[in-house]
Amino acid sequence: MNLSIEPVAEPHFEGLRRALDTVAREKRFLAFTQAPPEADCRVFYAAIVANGWCQRVALLDGAVVGWCDVLPATARRDRMSARSASGWSPRRAIAGSARS
Repeated sequence: MNLSIEPVAEPHFEGLRRALDTVAREKRFLAFTQAPPEADCRVFYAAIVANGWCQRVALLDGAVVGWCDVLPATARRDRMSARSASGWSPRRAIAGSARS
């Protein structure tokens, strides 16, 4: 098994949304219970890349199994503030993605 941490890039978008959806469906750690639609996620992730914001993905054998980000807060753009988030797919989801 090969684990790496990399800056988010377009090839990660689909796996990142899948990991987000897995964590959201646990209904424990996020304010929503499923990932937003794929198109919305692509726009969001593309903005992160285009603006050079800080988001990293954890890859296990090339599959996205987690993320961590520190993104600008949107409520008050005139202040220096950010929000941080992270999520890790549960072990059973990682085992399934490593097999496929």
